Formats: sequence, structure tokens, C-alpha cells
Amino acid sequence: MLSPAPALALRSYREVVEADLARLGSTLTGDRLVFSQFDGSPLLPNTITHAFAKVVRRAGVDGITFHSLCHTHAKHPL
Repeated sequence: MLSPAPALALRSYREVVEADLARLGSTLTGDRLVFSQFDGSPLLPNTITHAFAKVVRRAGVDGITFHSLCHTHAKHPL
């Protein structure tokens, strides 16, 4: 289950995408991916990984990979 903060962030992002597409005369269809190319096609598998690596380099933080983010979120048992 997705915790509230990421769920709200994704909803906000969807609203931004919908507004951008509306300005361009398009709509967000149900099968459109959350993160995609402008035309709705899937991102290449390493797109996010490479973008994250650039952010980490610019921040001057060593040893953090995109995969390491999986280990930074802990879920409290219900």
C-alpha cells in the first residue's frame, strides 16, 4: 500500500500533466503512464536512473544509487 505522502504527490503530478496536456489540446487517457515520454510512450529503462545519477553528482553526494532509495522507506506495521 502506498503511504499518503507519495499518493498525494502523484495526484498533484497528475494534475500538472493533465493541465499541460489540456493546454496542448490533448487529454490524459486511462492507459497513459505516470511517467512517460511527451507522446505517452514509455521511458527507456535507464532514463530515471541516469537522471537520478546527475542529481546525485550535482549534490556532491557519493554512493547513492536510485536503487538505494528502496531501502530508505520503512513501513510501520499496522
